[in-house]
Amino acid sequence: MKHLFSLLCLMLVLGYSLQLQAQTQWTKDPANPVLSGGAAGSWNQHVFQPFVLYNPDSSFYQMWYTASFPGWFDYQIGYAKSPDGVNWTRLGTGPVLPVTAGAWDSAVVGMPCVIVDPGQYKMWYNGVGGDGIPHVGYATSPDGINWTKYAGNPVITYDSAYGANGGVASPWVVAGSGVYEMIYATGSPTQFCRATSVNGIQWDKDTLHSPIMIAGTSGTWDEYDMYEPRIVEINSILHMWYTGRNNVDVRCLGHATSSDGGLSWTKDPRNPVLRAGPSLWDSEIIEGGSVLLVGKTLHLWYCGARYPSATYYWHIGHATSPSPLSSFACDMKLGNTYLKPGVDTLWVRSTVNNPSSHNISVMAYFKENNIPVDSSLFLDDGCHHDSAVGDNVWGAMWKVPAHEKFYKLGVVTSDTADHTCFTMTDSCNFTTAGPIIVDSSFVTLLSGGNLRVDIWMKNMGSETTTPAIRAPMRTSSPIVKSIPINTAHFGDIAPGSRSLLSMTYVLKVDTTLGKQIPATFDISSNYVVYWQPEMTIVIPESPTGVVTSEKAVPTAYLLAQNYPNPFNPNTMIHFELPKTSYVQLKLFNLLGQELMTVVNENRHAGRYDIPVNLGRFTSGIYFYKLVANDFIQIRKMVLIK
Repeated sequence: MKHLFSLLCLMLVLGYSLQLQAQTQWTKDPANPVLSGGAAGSWNQHVFQPFVLYNPDSSFYQMWYTASFPGWFDYQIGYAKSPDGVNWTRLGTGPVLPVTAGAWDSAVVGMPCVIVDPGQYKMWYNGVGGDGIPHVGYATSPDGINWTKYAGNPVITYDSAYGANGGVASPWVVAGSGVYEMIYATGSPTQFCRATSVNGIQWDKDTLHSPIMIAGTSGTWDEYDMYEPRIVEINSILHMWYTGRNNVDVRCLGHATSSDGGLSWTKDPRNPVLRAGPSLWDSEIIEGGSVLLVGKTLHLWYCGARYPSATYYWHIGHATSPSPLSSFACDMKLGNTYLKPGVDTLWVRSTVNNPSSHNISVMAYFKENNIPVDSSLFLDDGCHHDSAVGDNVWGAMWKVPAHEKFYKLGVVTSDTADHTCFTMTDSCNFTTAGPIIVDSSFVTLLSGGNLRVDIWMKNMGSETTTPAIRAPMRTSSPIVKSIPINTAHFGDIAPGSRSLLSMTYVLKVDTTLGKQIPATFDISSNYVVYWQPEMTIVIPESPTGVVTSEKAVPTAYLLAQNYPNPFNPNTMIHFELPKTSYVQLKLFNLLGQELMTVVNENRHAGRYDIPVNLGRFTSGIYFYKLVANDFIQIRKMVLIK
């Protein structure tokens, strides 16, 4: 019976039903978006910043959300209700809490936080007026629909301790034990601070414990901004989900916990726990909104958009996750992200939460091009890369097939006592394609302590094109002070082929500290890192160039066929030099008339890819000729327009 239940759970995963993931691996609802923006030009063309409560008296979910016109002005709060948290019905044709002309909240009324005291709804919200500084206001309602703003608003204002960035935003409020507690965002980079009140109106800022959480360090996912904290208490532990933003405006959802009542917080090392995509509607950006614990399942309502937001509306989505009360796999670790097809065996390890020590089964499943292809049973017996027997670290192994593919891996946890089945969907990626290696490079010492490194990548596989290759460089060498140019988009690389173009990296170096720099490339395909080749960059003695490559310096002269060919109008000419040579590369027509000099200078030993544009010439056959010392070679190319 236990195995039948596990099989049924796996069938659901591999089929079409909604799955629940671990709290650090949320599952987005296939019905998303669950609340879409209104008609073009309407007051709620964009809908975002949802706050949701469950009303046990009516058995309905209630949502208050921020809405705005196209062009991002007049933020106002709307209302909707739902029987299941997925199918929502808007109320009426206008906002339930609008802006007030000429007041402190004349431009923005948004980011609602609502609690229900006996017989009364209470809302704290963000307001912005003509000064552009956010403050927190307060409103009350008998039914959650008809609201009255407090005459003494705003109730918590500008925080002078943070200077020009001291606006108070993203209020989250909880009532208990005769006191209200608020967590809010302020400062730049943002910090979460705390305040308390006996009535929800007069607030005392907690300067003793604030800030309770700060933005991330430079280079992290939440280095620039944090906002929209949403907190749920589970087994005396506070869990916070919040929106974080980096310095290029990539926004994701993070998770943190507190065991001292919210005075200090520990960020989840696996952050961010929810990212944009893969659906089109939230493919560029997501922000958090509201989290509820219903039974043993966590429900999240969040907002998402695709740039440019003037064209693509903001909508509200729904996601689910098992809570710490459930039995579920809460992480996943792979032995390698690249494996040799038909040769290597993948091993995977997962820590499983089983608070009630129930009889559970854990199974891995594998997808190829989003199609299920196989499964493997996890065991906690100490023999499957799973640490020790009975320690809730489970392991599985899988012999990879003999072909080059990209795979996704998930894990299903089946609890026969609770009759629950939770899935961490597509939580890991690995591949048998490639590998992608550093084929060759050219290093030039520039003036001002800058080092230029030109890199060519190669796909060593024989079957599969590796799409959308990116390869940022990293190094811990003290020689390198920074890498100001580290954007490397190599595009698609065909099997057995070099990248069509080289990519340029620029390093700020201190040459007095050494001449050799160990570097690693985090090579990704479609934004997933699979390969991490290493190389040593040798700094030239003077401003010149040297080859540093996984291959030896060329042993002979070579002029390769241009690629692509035929072409229109751009192509690449590749040549190789075994030693420093005076190089002439010229272009001729069918009559032998010289049309263009592409290269006419001394070049060091190495491999070169030279881009050529024939946009000003007509379709036809052309010739290119390489002269390097005593070496001469001519090849034909075809321009088709």
